[in-house]
Amino acid sequence: MFIRKEGGFIGAEAVQRDLVKPHEFLVALEFDSKRAARAHDKVFQGLEKTEIGEVTSGSVSPSLGKAVALAFVNAEHVALGTVLDVEIRGKRFPSKIVELPFYKNGTARG
Repeated sequence: MFIRKEGGFIGAEAVQRDLVKPHEFLVALEFDSKRAARAHDKVFQGLEKTEIGEVTSGSVSPSLGKAVALAFVNAEHVALGTVLDVEIRGKRFPSKIVELPFYKNGTARG
């Protein structure tokens, strides 16, 4: 960090809060379908109506044959294997938090 934590500056409260405990984490999501999530799609925990995150990017993975995405999610919901619902074009689709990289059986370079 390249700012002094002591003393006052604009944004000091937000910096101190994030230093104590980040409130969101980037997670990798894998879907069973080929319906791809897109940036700004909302993430929910199960059937709850409370939004717990937002997709940053998503696409269909040709090597996996299913959709994958990255999303920022509240810290309480980031355990591997957690099932989250993503609202894609008005409908919710289940996804599972997985480890990165998505594809582990080789490389694109052969």
